[in-house]
Amino acid sequence: MLKKIKTLMLISGIADVLQMMPLFLALFSPEIKTFFMEDGIQGSSQNPMAVEVFNIFFLVFAFLGLAFIVATFVARTFENLEALQKSSLLLAIYHLAWALPDFINITMGKPHAPLLIMLLSLIPVVSLFYAWKNGEL
Repeated sequence: MLKKIKTLMLISGIADVLQMMPLFLALFSPEIKTFFMEDGIQGSSQNPMAVEVFNIFFLVFAFLGLAFIVATFVARTFENLEALQKSSLLLAIYHLAWALPDFINITMGKPHAPLLIMLLSLIPVVSLFYAWKNGEL
């Protein structure tokens, strides 16, 4: 059963890397950063104050994303079933809190992440809650 929980955590970690990739790329690519800025608020890339706010936004969320990834892969090193299940629950709660705002926004017609990213964000939520409850595929 430990191996199956670890497999679910691996799936979650890979989904995290994939969904965070655009955010990480925005830190190093001015074109991608400008695209995200203009997609969110048109004309924001021309305003120095808005650029600074977006830079902070990208940096903070990139570190949060990195923390999700690292925590998920560190939790895979646990050898105790109870520790794996509890860490799965905690990670699932954090992942749900990360994903939920986009799903609330889409139902309200407000700006949200691309649908592919939103679907990727559900993989860790579902797999980690499943690992917490069942621990096997």
